[in-house]
Parts: sequence; structure tokens; C-alpha cells
Amino acid sequence: MRAVIALVALLGSLLLFVCLLWLTADGSLRARSWEKEAAAGTAGTPQARRKLRSPLASAQPGPGSQNRTAHNKNGIYSHDQALKCKEIQDNILSSSVKKKRYSENYYLQIVTKLQHCAWKRRPEEYEKFRSELASCCDAAHNFIVSQNNTPLGSNLSYEVDHKKAIHITEDIFRMLPASPPFLSHPFKHCAVVGNGGILKNSSCGIEIDNSDFVFRCNLPPTTGSISKDVGNKTNLVTVNPSIIAQKYKKLKAKKMTFLQNIAVYGDAFLLLPAFSFRSNTAASFKVYHTLHEFGAKQRAIFFHPSLVSVDETNQNPEEKT
Repeated sequence: MRAVIALVALLGSLLLFVCLLWLTADGSLRARSWEKEAAAGTAGTPQARRKLRSPLASAQPGPGSQNRTAHNKNGIYSHDQALKCKEIQDNILSSSVKKKRYSENYYLQIVTKLQHCAWKRRPEEYEKFRSELASCCDAAHNFIVSQNNTPLGSNLSYEVDHKKAIHITEDIFRMLPASPPFLSHPFKHCAVVGNGGILKNSSCGIEIDNSDFVFRCNLPPTTGSISKDVGNKTNLVTVNPSIIAQKYKKLKAKKMTFLQNIAVYGDAFLLLPAFSFRSNTAASFKVYHTLHEFGAKQRAIFFHPSLVSVDETNQNPEEKT
């Protein structure tokens, strides 16, 4: 009898061991299967794989989430949209205070999700933001270099090479507008149009062109079929000096090509960082002289280095460690 009981106990122990072993193996296989699916879903690129590590991941709805409302195409349930959008906003705030770099895909996810969040106009918030900008930056007077804020004979420190300065000679002084050109023009509706491609197939062109003032970046295309997405109205366009150096050969042999290409911007301002690095000064001045030489409609203006670097100078000392 004792032998039978011992045999039954032994068989029970073996059965329990086999069950535990099977469960462990099954869990491991499932984990590996999930990892394979995740790897396949991110196309195998380093940028895509970094998406799995981005802090935005916490704002994504889980695959097992249940809700009575319909699931929309962006993975956000209608019933939970406000909550999810709040989580995304919290992630933006938390990532902005952390002094670290995130992947490009992290920011693309943020923009994609935010585009489908409900927006509510809050006048008190934009008035507060406008007040903060006015107190720290005074962009109305110091957005660009002018004869008002940069006297003849003064020394203007560079934004990045701040230990270096350029002496404002008569030739340079004559290149500057007498006063900031935007002081007497408060614009109610403005559009800032980037060139990252996010507006592709957006059909936003008409809405952009209806703005009172349109900013564009780095001499982007605005004609042809793309105009239905990005519009073609341009009041101000930035110009990276590297474009002048590389695409237009420092305007030594491609002046006419340059002038023909910028004709699409009408009488827009060309905004250049002449005083960020010393290496940018010559190319920026060359743009000014080329426009002046051929009587072009466009006008070259230059970022004021103190405005561009104001964020660093106004930081809390404890944050500058």
C-alpha cells in the first residue's frame, strides 16, 4: 500500500514538473513571437527600432484595450481621446525638460497624433505666451538687425562665436533697414510652413495662402502640383548659407539661376543668419549684393544674434549645468 502511495506521489510530481516546464516554454515562445512581430513592424531600420524606446510609447493604446466606442484610424478611441491627448501633451512636456535627444520618429509620432487631437482656442493662454515672449525677447524690435538697434561704429557679437564680433562699418550699416519692417504690421493670421513633407496630400494650400503672413524655410518649392498642399504665397523665407554655397556656388557663377528660382517668392523678405557664425557672413552679404545689383523684388534681412541666443541667456543658472 505504501508503495502504491509513493508511486502516485512520484507520478504527480512528474506531471507537475512537466506542466511547469510547458508553461515556461510557451511563455518564452510567445515572448519571442512578439519580439519578431515588433521587429517586423518597424521595418528593421535603426530609426524605426528606436520608436519602441521612445517615451511616447506610454501614450499608445494597448492592443487589448476595450471600449464601446468605435476605434478610429489613429489608434485613439473616441471616448478616450481627451485622455490620450493629455498623455501626449504630458510626454511633450517631460521630453522638453530632459536634456537628451530623441529619435526623429519620436517627433513624427507626436505630430501625427496631435493632428487628430481636438483643439480648443484659449485666449488667456496665447495672451500669456505673447506676454512671456515680449518680456524675454522683444521680437518686435530685435527680430532682425536694423539701423535702430545696431548703431554705426558698434561691434555686434556673433550668436555662436559670441567671443567674436563684427564692426558695423558704413557699408554694413547701409545694408540694414532703417527700422524693423514689421513694427507697423500686426498680423492676425500667420502660417509657418516647414519643408519636412508633412503637408504632402494635405490640400492645405488654400488655407495657407489665406493667411495674412506666410513664413517658409530654406527656399522650398511652391509651384506646380505641390502648391495645392503648401500654397505659394510667401512673405518671408529663410535662407541657409549652405544652400548659397553648395547649390549656387557662392553666387559666383549662378547668380541668374538664383534670381530665377527666387522669383516665385514675389517681394518676400529673404532672412539670413549672417551673424550666427563668421563663416555665414560673406554668403549672406553676397545675397544682399546680388539682389541689389539686379534690382530684384526681394529684400535680404538678417537675424539679430541677440534674439536667436536669448533662450540661453535667460535660462535659470541651475539649468545651465
